[in-house]
Amino acid sequence: MNPYAIGVISSSSSPRTISVTVPAGTDRSALVANFTTTGISVKVGNVTQVSRVTVNNFTNPVDYTVTAQDGSTAQYTVTVPYPVLYISNYGADSVSVLNGLNGGGNNHP
Repeated sequence: MNPYAIGVISSSSSPRTISVTVPAGTDRSALVANFTTTGISVKVGNVTQVSRVTVNNFTNPVDYTVTAQDGSTAQYTVTVPYPVLYISNYGADSVSVLNGLNGGGNNHP
C-alpha cells in the first residue's frame, strides 16, 4: 500500500475544501499531513500543525486554519473518504471487486 495520498483543493468554496482519498483499510484516525505554507502558522483548533509530524484523526472532517503574514486567516476543511468498492457475485465460483476510485477490478476465484 502506498503511504502517500494526494488531495484535491477546491478554493472556490468557503471554507476551502481538500479531499484526500486513501486506500480501503487505511486507519484514518492517525494520519499525518505533508503541507507547505507561506503563512506564519497552520492550526487545527488551538494545536499548531507541523508538516509531516502532527497526527490528526480524519474519521470526520478536520478544519485547518492558516494564518498569513498580515494576520488574515483562511480555513480549509479536509475530508478523507474511503474509495467506493463495488462487489458483485457472478457465480458460485467467483467474486468481482471493482475499485470505484480507478475503475480497476480484480477477480477472485
